[in-house]
Amino acid sequence: MSIRSLIVVTCGRPDGVAAVLAAGADACVLDLGTESGGARNAARAAAAEPLACGRADRAATRLFVGIGRLDAGKTDADLAALMGFAPDGIVLATGSGRDVAALGARLAVHEALAGLPDGSTRILAAAHTAADILALPSLPGASGRLAGLTWDVGALAADLRVDVFGTGSADWPSPCRHARDRLLITATAAGLPAFDTAEPHFADRGGAECAARAAARDGFSGKLAVDPAHVPAINTAFGRLAQPPD
Repeated sequence: MSIRSLIVVTCGRPDGVAAVLAAGADACVLDLGTESGGARNAARAAAAEPLACGRADRAATRLFVGIGRLDAGKTDADLAALMGFAPDGIVLATGSGRDVAALGARLAVHEALAGLPDGSTRILAAAHTAADILALPSLPGASGRLAGLTWDVGALAADLRVDVFGTGSADWPSPCRHARDRLLITATAAGLPAFDTAEPHFADRGGAECAARAAARDGFSGKLAVDPAHVPAINTAFGRLAQPPD
């Protein structure tokens, strides 16, 4: 999966998905959030709009759907609503190989119902908690659909009860830096791409550039963003990796 930048947009946000899709990222994660009931239905409808053109007409931007954690009722409803539009992949909040395998089985059913090629919908596993980080070794081999690993520093910091919003990534608390290293090492050992977390500081473009260069230097394959303004710096940092040495 040759992706440098993935931009995350919460479906239903007031400024809409269209502006985010125009940011130039290689992939976009249409995040359904944590809503239930009518709000979840509205998020699914918002995600369906950019997906409706089909895989062949999405130009260079791959579209993933973020469904949060595996939840029997909610996950099945998400897939029933959106798999007919052939998303390129699903982002699952987990560190568990069992969860990835279970989602893979569900995807196989929905691909068959939608007439999609078996195995064509990939899975990106996103570690959000300390338990997810500790479970990472169970992911390799869980499913042939597994296309990469990533993590969410904001969610992990909340779980650990530490603050990452007042400092740059170089000064994040030790447990967060350890989690980042552990995810990268796990992905590398399994031959999977690792995508670094999005920077939580929306206005800090200089910090985003430094963080993107650091992620590329450390061996990540790409990086997430939540601010469209951070995408060019990510593409530039990881674009250098594709250039032959002088």
